Amino acid sequence: YHAMLGERLPILRSSLGRAYLAAIAAIDPARLQAVLGELARRAAVLKIDTDDLKQVHEVIAQTHARGHAINSDVAEARFSSVGVAVLCGQHVLGAVNLVFTKQLPDAPSIDHRYIERLKALALDVGAGAKSWVQG
Repeated sequence: YHAMLGERLPILRSSLGRAYLAAIAAIDPARLQAVLGELARRAAVLKIDTDDLKQVHEVIAQTHARGHAINSDVAEARFSSVGVAVLCGQHVLGAVNLVFTKQLPDAPSIDHRYIERLKALALDVGAGAKSWVQG
């Protein structure tokens, strides 16, 4: 998938989407099933590949085990990204990510060098949202 600035990468192929889905899978499996059902229903409009829908549980399991999402396995993409969910208690607020070009000589090490900073950012955002999320 070749995304240009302003274009959208399908949720199942982006690190943002993968981080979000893995977080709701861990916190609220029924919500995950509702989201996946909606994605399947709207697959053509959202440009979601049916193979992606078949592999979503495997991708979620890998993301959960790793502790962060990646999309470097999307072969046709010109960029890679790492992402983590933003949580506030048991609420999934969204996700944050870091995007970089695959042409960087050290692209494989970027996630290892920056993932802890990205996780810290997500924790800060979640903590900052506590007052308005919890009322």
